[in-house]
Amino acid sequence: MPNMLIKVKLFASIRERVGTRIVELKVSEGATLYELLGELVKAYPKALKGYLINEAGEVNEELNFLVNGINASSLEGLKTKLKDGDAVSILPPVSGGIR
Repeated sequence: MPNMLIKVKLFASIRERVGTRIVELKVSEGATLYELLGELVKAYPKALKGYLINEAGEVNEELNFLVNGINASSLEGLKTKLKDGDAVSILPPVSGGIR
């Protein structure tokens, strides 16, 4: 199968774990968001294994995923099919604010 190139944008603590702001990953045509996350863990196992996806294969529910700026939960969640050139953003929960 042909490969697709997906740009993954990392924010806050995830960016600090991986050590970069943007990662470009090649995935198989028709890959889902979940499959992309698996490839990201393979690329950065020390930083992301157990944090992004746990040993049972479950994705960290505290994280938010955007596909081309749209929250994945508004699409098909982790089953959202990706297209060549898509941009996926991974955002940790936001805390803080005005006291």
